[in-house]
Amino acid sequence: MLRFKRNKIVLTFLFTTLFISGIFLINNNVLADTETRSVDVNAFTQPQTQQQPPPSSGGGGGGDTAPTISNVSTSSRMTSTTVSWEATDDVNVKRCEFNYSTGVNYNNSASVTSSGVNYSVQLNQLSTSTQYNFKITCYDKFQNTEKKGKFTTLSQTTIDLEILAEPEKRVNGNKSLKFNLIMANPRANNITYTLNDMTSSTGKFSKKNVVMPSGKDFVAVLKGRSHLAKRVVGVNVKKGKKLTLDFTDQGNFKLLAGDVAGTGLKDNFVDVLDISSLLTMNNTSNKEGDLNRDGIVDALDISIILKNINKCGDNIPKHNKQC
Repeated sequence: MLRFKRNKIVLTFLFTTLFISGIFLINNNVLADTETRSVDVNAFTQPQTQQQPPPSSGGGGGGDTAPTISNVSTSSRMTSTTVSWEATDDVNVKRCEFNYSTGVNYNNSASVTSSGVNYSVQLNQLSTSTQYNFKITCYDKFQNTEKKGKFTTLSQTTIDLEILAEPEKRVNGNKSLKFNLIMANPRANNITYTLNDMTSSTGKFSKKNVVMPSGKDFVAVLKGRSHLAKRVVGVNVKKGKKLTLDFTDQGNFKLLAGDVAGTGLKDNFVDVLDISSLLTMNNTSNKEGDLNRDGIVDALDISIILKNINKCGDNIPKHNKQC
């Protein structure tokens, strides 16, 4: 009986030990499976990419660029020159400087005017027939750009000038005319000489000892106060030679009337604006509206405009209206 109880106790102990060991093994397997699955999940998870900040602008790097200077042009006369250009930048052009000289030291400076991206300088009191070198420098906040160039002023001569021009549709042989003369160099696309508000009563204008640029193949344009422009090409200006500018085409042409609206050179075009302007002068003696010079602005003057409606004068150099 005692042996039976002892064996029962031993068996109970062994059974308990085996039961506890089994639970321990099961728990270890569960933990092992859990860890394996965790590793597998991480292995198939895509890594997160950090977003890089955009490059900064300014500071002389990281996107900032120096200003760009373009479309540099020069327009020279005998003792003056205009230089113009465009300057742009990815941020903002702070200023442009202009220096010039007859050598390469650029020791003269000029005041720069600007409007948006357009810049220019006006140089006066230059020597005739002289080459000048110039340097343009434009700045933004961090960098600058230089551009160099050169121009040559025109040589001059003294001549006697004669101009032949007659207006159309005048009564009683009236040939009085108020006009501007513009001379230009078509190769350089610049105006070389002007005579403003000249008057003639006979169809012929004469002026002695006129100082103007010498050279060949100039274009001369005459613009009457109320008339469309007429041009003469291939004009040669030589020292000691009389210069005759014939805008009548040897008597075969008269200046077309009707460009009434506006001031100065006006728009060099006859249209409804001129009719409207003439109507405001109706029944007056306004000379710009009295196209036939009969002493009064009336229906006869309107008929002259209607005859020339939609006509345009020859192109005037550097004029804002080109036909």
